[in-house]
Amino acid sequence: MSTSCPGRAFLASILISILSPLPLFAQASSDLHLPISPKDLIGALPSPPQDWKLATSQAKHQARIRPLSLAYREYRYTPPPDATGATPPPVTVKFTALDAATNPEITANLLGQENLDGGKRLTINSMPARRMEVTGEAEHLEAVALQRFLITVVIVGETKEKAEDWLKRINVETLRQATAKTAPFDPKRETDIITELIDELNPSRSRKGKAIVGGEDAPTTDSQ
Repeated sequence: MSTSCPGRAFLASILISILSPLPLFAQASSDLHLPISPKDLIGALPSPPQDWKLATSQAKHQARIRPLSLAYREYRYTPPPDATGATPPPVTVKFTALDAATNPEITANLLGQENLDGGKRLTINSMPARRMEVTGEAEHLEAVALQRFLITVVIVGETKEKAEDWLKRINVETLRQATAKTAPFDPKRETDIITELIDELNPSRSRKGKAIVGGEDAPTTDSQ
């Protein structure tokens, strides 16, 4: 009997929404590098604050011709009962980090000076960012760290903490150190990589594999 995994479904939806409009070889660059490992990426995401629960914590590779790594954590807070004894609705924070090192097109919109496709442009801890209005979300914030990591913070429900406060908790130094270890990447040449899926709350679902990336005939696989 198979069981569904909401966090994994969210990871898939993020990848589809980001990658579907992108051309496979929109730009070639000698500055491209392989993405950092899912383990390093998820290690940079914040721990749950006091009274918050970590509901989902996953990271994975997407072994496309231009590979990616993606990490996702979902935090939940259940407020105490109010004066009438009723319990207010829970609050959910969805925190996503995508390493777009081989896909600069993904972060180009936020890094560029042109008008954004909706949203308000701002800068948070030296990170270019935009605040979006999305139906069903109290806040939706996107930012780029180190010119390659697309960070998204979504808040569903009412809370005093702002998306900006959550964004500031990401460990940029951890990302910087991991970035220094990544190898150069040529999208026109085939490269063997180790793919990885990490599920910190359900370790039995974690796994490793191998894939070939780069090259026009390279397979497009996903660590399931």
